[in-house]
Amino acid sequence: MEREGRTVPSPEGAVQPRVAQGGRTETARPAGMPGVLSVVSPLSRRWSAWRARRLLNRLERRLHAHGWATQRRYAETPVLLRVFLPEVAIVGESIAAVRDVDGWSYQASTGEWLSSCADPELAATKVTALFAWAGLCSPPNAGHL
Repeated sequence: MEREGRTVPSPEGAVQPRVAQGGRTETARPAGMPGVLSVVSPLSRRWSAWRARRLLNRLERRLHAHGWATQRRYAETPVLLRVFLPEVAIVGESIAAVRDVDGWSYQASTGEWLSSCADPELAATKVTALFAWAGLCSPPNAGHL
């Protein structure tokens, strides 16, 4: 490759220079990788975060109907919905909407799969079961479950 009137050799002699028309020396240039796209585009990440917030909003409405208090933590990555009893706000569970090969689902911070996002009612029931398993009292509207 010729740069400002001088020849720059290829790294470790990987490409042998050749003489082109006009007597100039040239070597191969890197061509890049055609057809290779970034794995996840920024637009795709924003779309996923928007979708996760929408799905967590649906779950939040169900949890409020059952007497749970919630706090949106949408500035975090991944976006989370914190669920707790109003009287004992220090103890709670964080829920994320995650996407996998089967679609979107709700997952607790313990890693437990709660339900498909198509069934937020089941997720609300399982959250109640998680708190009952931990020995915490159930929400005021637990009789409606």
